[in-house]
Amino acid sequence: MNSPVRITSIEESKAASQGNLIAVAFPKSSSRNYRAMVELAQKAQSYCEATLGDKVFHCAVFGRDRTQASTAVMVVAAVQDWKGTQIFVNGRPLERFYNVEKTLRCYLDSLDAIETKAHCHFIYTDVADDISMMKITRNGKYHVPCRMLEGFVREVVRNPISGPEADIQAASIRRGCFWCPNFNPKEFRQTSGREEFNLGGKTLLQMITGRKR
Repeated sequence: MNSPVRITSIEESKAASQGNLIAVAFPKSSSRNYRAMVELAQKAQSYCEATLGDKVFHCAVFGRDRTQASTAVMVVAAVQDWKGTQIFVNGRPLERFYNVEKTLRCYLDSLDAIETKAHCHFIYTDVADDISMMKITRNGKYHVPCRMLEGFVREVVRNPISGPEADIQAASIRRGCFWCPNFNPKEFRQTSGREEFNLGGKTLLQMITGRKR
């Protein structure tokens, strides 16, 4: 668990999100869950009530351990759609809350894994579009350091712009998971090059179904 940071304002909550999991600031709401969310927010590593204009905001900074992450999931799931809610990661505000809850839940799951990388990482195989009746061409295999990027890697490997690290990091921004503490774009790499597999006279359908000609 990260060391508690004293916060007295929304601005300090934003700064304290750097090095922690996430920070959330939300005002009073008519939601029936409001009181319960305040009680959960008070369980955060750092908490304060701050006034902005004529509104009182509940500001909570959550650490990276399992208990804090679990509480953060519940708070974010409830308050992200409330008017006035602000969420901060890596010392900056999120302008949209796309995949915040999903990223939190994925991070929480990773804390239950024996090996974090076994949960977070996956191998992407880029298969050529022009699969012939006689062979399959595999353009390469890639080690991807974030499971939430499934479905986004093909664009990165087929349309490189600035290099592997920068391109996969940009993809994580589009996916909304760039701030996950487990994500390290430097771990993205190609593990094998172009390969061709002869089907031995069989069509792809025959290879899949096992049927004879």
